[in-house]
Amino acid sequence: LEGIRCDIGELALKVSQNLVLYYEKLKKGTFDVKEFESFCPMIGKEVTVLENGFCYTGKALGIDREGYLLLEKDGEIKRLFSAEVSVRYNVRAKD
Repeated sequence: LEGIRCDIGELALKVSQNLVLYYEKLKKGTFDVKEFESFCPMIGKEVTVLENGFCYTGKALGIDREGYLLLEKDGEIKRLFSAEVSVRYNVRAKD
């Protein structure tokens, strides 16, 4: 991200520590989807999805217990997995 300075080693350490923490929670059955969603800024927002060469928008509703992004598009709920799509958080420029 432009304009943000950080120690790449420290960032890598924190990411790996959190990955292990959430993996252990998942194994123990104590993984809390709502806690995980609280770290995701796109939940409740309009997003753009790039999937198999097609681009469409929808509202990111949340994440299910299996880790799929739940997206509302044209009144239907789609389950999106990261290997299938690229999701862009729609950020509007300030006037």
